[in-house]
Amino acid sequence: MVLILNKRDLIKRQYENVIADKIKTQQTHIKDVIFTNCRDINCKGVSSILPILQDISNNMLKYHRTEVYNTTVMVVGIPNVGKSSIINKLRNTVLKKGNATPVGPKAGVTRSVMNQIKVSEKPLIYVLDTPGISLPKLEHFESGMKLAACNTLQDHLVGEVHIADYILYYLNQNQNYRYVDFFNLDEPKDDIHTVLTLAAVKKQSFKRVFDMATNSYRMFPDIDGMAKLFILHFRKGSFGFVMLDRELLDSR
Repeated sequence: MVLILNKRDLIKRQYENVIADKIKTQQTHIKDVIFTNCRDINCKGVSSILPILQDISNNMLKYHRTEVYNTTVMVVGIPNVGKSSIINKLRNTVLKKGNATPVGPKAGVTRSVMNQIKVSEKPLIYVLDTPGISLPKLEHFESGMKLAACNTLQDHLVGEVHIADYILYYLNQNQNYRYVDFFNLDEPKDDIHTVLTLAAVKKQSFKRVFDMATNSYRMFPDIDGMAKLFILHFRKGSFGFVMLDRELLDSR
């Protein structure tokens, strides 16, 4: 099995070898761990994928007793981690062809197993894109919030304010106060509603709400809009390098 960890641009490079060693120690069936960034056209991680697959394919075909001349690889992972982007990158780079599978910034773009997509001529290799899969039940609440913060769960199912609340908690816990300058706050806060309200006022972001008591519309700070903005910039890396599972490495 080959494990690809995409979006490497969101963590510090110094952790990559530590992560790879820990994974291969705990999961002995994983032989290769590759870090990629599909937005980087010169990413060495992406360019290393196909040679590894070709080597695996050649070894498999060498010992295959039936007349099979191609290898099919299934790309499996949790939602919105870049599975389709990896496939398209391989196809574009190797075969000089356009995207074969749709991608999007939200979880759940791939809804079914796609057709076989050729990524190599010699040896002949096809890949299958698959919908994101998740555990039916998470043992720990915080594990679910980490997944939500990383956009692998649909935001509306968890709630944008709840996700923003967890992000604020994590940033404060790790003494990352970049959000203070981002929202033009006076100091760090530990209450998400206070942060979002002050941020909405600072950014002049309001929404009209009908007040039945006065039978008129009133302007209120756009809490939901600020929560979405907070989440968006966390995922873009605006608050610096953040690794939500760093304590797992520190405890090695």
